[in-house]
Amino acid sequence: SPQGHRRSGQMGCGASTHGGSARGVSLPVRRAPEVHPDAPVQEILEVMRGYSQLVGLQEEACLTLGNRATNEEFVQKLVAERGVEDILTAMRNHSHHSGLQGQACAALYNLAGNASVRSQLTA
Repeated sequence: SPQGHRRSGQMGCGASTHGGSARGVSLPVRRAPEVHPDAPVQEILEVMRGYSQLVGLQEEACLTLGNRATNEEFVQKLVAERGVEDILTAMRNHSHHSGLQGQACAALYNLAGNASVRSQLTA
């Protein structure tokens, strides 16, 4: 798919125990979780870090981070967890993907209204 991840058989969160088999041996299949709009910042960043190759998931995470940028407590946790760097990493990893670039830029724009974030961006 153009977003870089498979949709067939994709489940919500966690790993699926069903999967392909190699010579009759059942192998677990790691499934990408979804980014829930109300998820804690640590969970969103763990997903970003664990699935950095999945551009669609990175885009969704950036959208969620940008939408939550008005919540001061959320932003403080994001800064403490170095989440701005995760957004920048997603941008570097997927520089060819305009959708991710747009969501990441919007997230950084929304977050830049916070002094703690500005200091992290200029460090």
